[in-house]
Amino acid sequence: MTMDIKTALHDVQQFKGGVIDTSTLIYLERLGLLNRLASVYRLLVVPQVLQEFGRSLPVQVICVEAPPGAADQALCPVASDHRLAVLSDDKHVLILARSAGLVYFNTLMLLLLMLYNDQLTVVQYRAFFHDLLIFARYSYAVRAFGDQLLEHILSEKKRLTGRKTFLLQRER
Repeated sequence: MTMDIKTALHDVQQFKGGVIDTSTLIYLERLGLLNRLASVYRLLVVPQVLQEFGRSLPVQVICVEAPPGAADQALCPVASDHRLAVLSDDKHVLILARSAGLVYFNTLMLLLLMLYNDQLTVVQYRAFFHDLLIFARYSYAVRAFGDQLLEHILSEKKRLTGRKTFLLQRER
């Protein structure tokens, strides 16, 4: 169910927003990151998810029309129509997204996205990751992939920081 690091990094770099499902809303709410993510990225929700969630959402989260039926079945067509990622921690939904050729993120990937875009520090990322693992049931393969992507992001940040430092020193 995992992808390669190069594809994942490309997806992180291109991320503009997504259609979010109930599981990811709950996870982000538990982590205290839902408002923060909604203020930076375009987050859409379908009525079925809104009903399942049963609580108010940040005003930035937009409810859009969706095909009738189960929430799981509505996410992919809406994500495709809006050219956004599918945001879910439900393995079934992620399999549907992958088979439809859509970009998909779970909450772990959203944490890595926030780290990549300097919306979290490494210390904050690690604390949120620790908290996430208390209630998220990620397989060993998913956690290992997250660790690989984290190392890749950190090495890229180190390389870019070194380059910035070099350029600043050259300008002096």
